Amino acid sequence: MSSWSKRLTAVVAALTTLGMSFGGVSRASAASSIPLTLTQQGRLLDSDGAPVDAAALSFTFTLYATPTAGTPIWTETQSITPDQGYFSARLGEGTPFPATVFDGT
Repeated sequence: MSSWSKRLTAVVAALTTLGMSFGGVSRASAASSIPLTLTQQGRLLDSDGAPVDAAALSFTFTLYATPTAGTPIWTETQSITPDQGYFSARLGEGTPFPATVFDGT
């Protein structure tokens, strides 16, 4: 058996062992380990394609249950100052997500 095959076998064995050790985890404990926040990153450009920089802006983030808008199931507004147009927002800290948003249904 080549050294590459031995390493692959070791990795597969390790992953199988990990999978088996998580097999007894209850659904409740698995759900409690799901992060309750999301990070959204992007770049904001003006109408001329130049990055928006050093201006405090109000960003509104909204989740919908359907692909064509409708009634929002969650909304959060944050004041963000982009740096060379780049921004990052941690969603769910200011307005927590309802428990039903990411419950798998």
